[in-house]
Amino acid sequence: MSTDAVLVCTSHHRAQAITEALQGAGWSVRSHLDPDEALRDIRANGYDALFCDERLRGASPSGFLSWHQRLAPEAPFYVIAYQGSELVTPLRGRAARVLPYPLTADAVPMSTGRTQWRRVAAAEPRIPLQGDTGTVPLTHLLELLGLNDASATVDTPAGAIHLSHGHIEHASFVAAPGAESVHGLRALSELIAARDLAFKVLPHRAPPLRSINQPIMTALTDAAWQRDESLRNRRLMDAVAHAHPQATGLAVGYPLNAAANDAWGDGMAAHALLHRYARATHGLATLAKPIHLALESEGVAWALLALRRELVLSGTTKPGKSLRLLSAMAKGAQMLAAEDG
Repeated sequence: MSTDAVLVCTSHHRAQAITEALQGAGWSVRSHLDPDEALRDIRANGYDALFCDERLRGASPSGFLSWHQRLAPEAPFYVIAYQGSELVTPLRGRAARVLPYPLTADAVPMSTGRTQWRRVAAAEPRIPLQGDTGTVPLTHLLELLGLNDASATVDTPAGAIHLSHGHIEHASFVAAPGAESVHGLRALSELIAARDLAFKVLPHRAPPLRSINQPIMTALTDAAWQRDESLRNRRLMDAVAHAHPQATGLAVGYPLNAAANDAWGDGMAAHALLHRYARATHGLATLAKPIHLALESEGVAWALLALRRELVLSGTTKPGKSLRLLSAMAKGAQMLAAEDG
């Protein structure tokens, strides 16, 4: 009997290259570009190894590792580095073998040629009433609650998650005492990414508002996607700040939103300029949506660059440097696009 491997990779080019390497080592590969389809596959069918690309659109390797630990703990889990042999972001959970990319023949684990594991019906999972995310990731805990269509409130020192009959109603997060709280999917994404966070599963209490109101798996998928987008935004801002040290603030956000999605330095002030510009030019077809812009006035050196899906990168710098800031923005965006394939 052939040995079945499941591959999760959201890049068509990378998936094709990885599949060919695994097949060359004797694996029978079920490849998925859609993380939701991959999750349905491993929940419904047997497999002997799970291969997961480091960067996924709409999901994360840590989330798949959490499911794998419950579904097939004896089977190996491999994560494929984005480039080279080291992970950009350390994996949370059980240790997994890291494979380099591009995959070389000597780095690919050989198939045994026989099935070592098949899924069997498991007993009802036991849900911990308290613990910490170093031992039980919040994604794992929420997925367990989802399997039971549970209603509960998950309390942590950084915020809370309210669940009702298998839906997440609301999430809140505070980065530090006295800091402004965030709500909704952004809060959920911060909570599930937090390390060594204590939690308690308490009886359900009505949330102050319903900022999410989605099935648990849908909310987790959306929150993971938002987390990936936030990390991508931060990589872009770090690249721009490195290329243009005179930058004083950078932000990525939607022009008509008062707050930025992500900010670096005095980025909120840079986004405030973008927001005021967008409101002032809204409805003017020739000015409303510039692709790029560098602006100098008394005391202000500001630039913006349109990104994907209506997002805009904006920034401030020292007087006389707005064109150089804009150039650094364009180069940073091009570099990130090349890395993402």
